[in-house]
Amino acid sequence: MKTILWVPELATLDKTTKLVLINADSNINIMNGIIKHFKNNYHFCIMMPREEDCNVKFRSIISDEVTIYENQSFYGDAFTLRYNFDFHKMKNIIEHVKPDIIVCNNSAITRNFKVVIYQLSNKNIKLINFMHFLDLPKEKKVPQEVSYFLRQMDGILVCDLAVFQSQTVCDKTMNAINIYLNQYISDSSRINENITIWNATYSQEEIDQRKPVVDKKDIKKRILFPNRLSSTNYSNHLRFFEAIQYISKKRNDFEVIVNNPTQSMSWEEIKKLCPNLKMINDGKLLNRDEYLNLLFTCDIGVALFTDEGHGGVSSKEFQAAGCLPVFPKVNEYAHLMPQDYKGFCKQNLCDLEEALIYILDICRTPEGNSLIDIAKKSIYERDSFEYNIPKIKQSLIDLIGE
Repeated sequence: MKTILWVPELATLDKTTKLVLINADSNINIMNGIIKHFKNNYHFCIMMPREEDCNVKFRSIISDEVTIYENQSFYGDAFTLRYNFDFHKMKNIIEHVKPDIIVCNNSAITRNFKVVIYQLSNKNIKLINFMHFLDLPKEKKVPQEVSYFLRQMDGILVCDLAVFQSQTVCDKTMNAINIYLNQYISDSSRINENITIWNATYSQEEIDQRKPVVDKKDIKKRILFPNRLSSTNYSNHLRFFEAIQYISKKRNDFEVIVNNPTQSMSWEEIKKLCPNLKMINDGKLLNRDEYLNLLFTCDIGVALFTDEGHGGVSSKEFQAAGCLPVFPKVNEYAHLMPQDYKGFCKQNLCDLEEALIYILDICRTPEGNSLIDIAKKSIYERDSFEYNIPKIKQSLIDLIGE
């Protein structure tokens, strides 16, 4: 059986405890979904921070059928993880694991793995650079002066297979390469030959195993904002709060649930800005089961990444669970619902209130239920593990054979 060494990028830290929130990180969920479908075909070895640096024990999150290697250098915030790399320890681990494939989720250190492979003189090890997001300066993931964009480009250029989480992220990356790296690229055809799309971001089977934990008729209509509330406001949570302030002056038939996993914004601050706020679990981090069950109590999911290409895994999960989405009609979002869907707003979010009010009006109606069916089918055929696994399987076979 061939072996895959998987290195997820885990940069979601609790602001107070500084522990890695491994049960609130989409990298883990995506990795787990792929492991579930290929554990009989490949032996998986996973690189993780030390368990003492994580908020829960590994085995509550990751299958006990995989081998876990703890490495202190894979602990820290997103900035630290993009330069922290223990070459000596990684060389020892790779010598011990003898992987056929290394999957690196952190493009900024992909070349470091290439160097270790080179030092081991083992050209049979294939290196996959799996990019979850593009750190293009204008996307405001991090302040522009510390962007790792060029390091990400380097990861794409040095790997054997560059994998993207969606077609939109791939397109934006290729455009960025043409703009920023054209002077360094003599043969762009090689890049285009070595890319593919792994649109597998959530498990429909995992969603379908859930059942509503409350009867919706007994609660107000619920709007969910699942994305983190960051200091750079790249998820546009402040614009969302503005829209809720406006709508709450006109109607009171709804409540708002806000996810705040990193506690970057205090609940006191959120309460001041977000009327109709409904606190869940006393504001404490939900575990995976609690989070997925929560989706089934909600009617509307709001995701507002106007620059980021993929738009967040949670937007796929709430749509799969039956929430009517409110999205800006841009990037990957534009492909998740029919083009005439009235839950879309403009890229600048100027008509966000209008989109929210429309979806509030039709949710829990026959028209809304019909749109839910369309939304579920659309997201299943674009982003589910179950629909996309054959494509992933073929790309692995093409890389190293059966």
